[in-house]
Amino acid sequence: MTIRFIIKGKLPLNRKRNHHYRVPSDRVCLYVRIRDGKQIDWTSRTGILVYPAWWNRLREEVSPHSACPENERQTINLAVEELRNKLVSCYISDKIHGRLYAHWLKNQMSAFKVGSQSKDIENLLERFASERNLTSAKHAQYKVAICAIERFANRTKGERGGGKIDISLLEAFNDESISVFSDFLLTEHLISDGKRRPRSLNTVNDMLKRIRAFARWCTANGYLRQTAFLRHKIGQDVYGTPVSLTSAEVIEIMKHQFHSSRLNMQRDIFVFQCNVGCRAGDLMRLTMENFDNGCVSYIPSKSLKTNPRTIIVPLNSLAKTALDRHREQMAITGKPFTFTSLQQYNRDIKRILREAGIKRNVMILDPLTRTEKKVAICCVASSHIARRTFINNIYRQVRDPELISSLTGHTEGSRAFSRYRAIDNGIKRNLVKLLEK
Repeated sequence: MTIRFIIKGKLPLNRKRNHHYRVPSDRVCLYVRIRDGKQIDWTSRTGILVYPAWWNRLREEVSPHSACPENERQTINLAVEELRNKLVSCYISDKIHGRLYAHWLKNQMSAFKVGSQSKDIENLLERFASERNLTSAKHAQYKVAICAIERFANRTKGERGGGKIDISLLEAFNDESISVFSDFLLTEHLISDGKRRPRSLNTVNDMLKRIRAFARWCTANGYLRQTAFLRHKIGQDVYGTPVSLTSAEVIEIMKHQFHSSRLNMQRDIFVFQCNVGCRAGDLMRLTMENFDNGCVSYIPSKSLKTNPRTIIVPLNSLAKTALDRHREQMAITGKPFTFTSLQQYNRDIKRILREAGIKRNVMILDPLTRTEKKVAICCVASSHIARRTFINNIYRQVRDPELISSLTGHTEGSRAFSRYRAIDNGIKRNLVKLLEK
């Protein structure tokens, strides 16, 4: 049996001198890997944070030759040694008594407290992400919220350089200071010299909800005694009328040929999504195993833990055409499409609509000012407009929310469903005509 402590990914390199940087970039979480014969090969987050440039992969410790402060180096190395000894002892004992199982390592990590790092807010966030099995995107969203608290606390204390924040900071918040923090989130772009973009009230509400969820976990695990975040009333989100494409516009996009092979690929992905209705994250996870008998089936990642039901969507002619264009690639890679990134996908969707001539004006709610404004649909299009397009175009034909929800993964009676569905003028005209009878 072997135990190794590793950092996933490559260390940052200095291209000019061809050696590892000796200055920190971003802290990352150490992983522990246990291997025992051909049957056991487990990997799990440890909750121990280090700067990659300080980590010695061969000795599995923070290098004494790095720029790491001595007290921090000793703390991390002691935590690694403490965890190694605990895992060796528990593994040998549980193997003898036949108590090893698939999630053994993960449960051991849940019970392990990382020495003096146990109160560090970044370390606890890593443990929270590990226990909740957060996706990398969700983890990043929580990290953004926690980093905002750190900046707020450092600014309040007058520390421009940024000091290390303890989880007990959350205990100092009351309703008044949370309101001040909310104002800070709304106005931070004004005091950051253009380094940050303006935030809408909905975005601030989302950040407060993530902080509350994290604080609730910390309280349940004994890291926090109390915090006002648990009882603070968060404002209500406000959404405008959902914007979507018509079936004719989707067909027009499908027919358009672009000069860029990447845009042609992104066009097929977008048209496929408009006719399947899944979220972009679920679309990126699809493989050949998700396709059978002219249907695509998947379990939405958003409800994987709470309501893991399988969604089955039959493929129409447009979806099949988009898929058939990439059959050769699918046979090689096992995936229907080649994705770059969600950010690039969203940028390309705007360009696809613009070059395809889909530029009609729509009325939207400005998320920053919460006032109406008219813009070209190609300027506000993103991957989520595909999901709204799927729902709206079906709703125009079959006005049964529960039936449509069976194709989208929304729960019955979902309040979120109304944010995707728009009552178009055609439906309204038919309703008014009823008065003539």
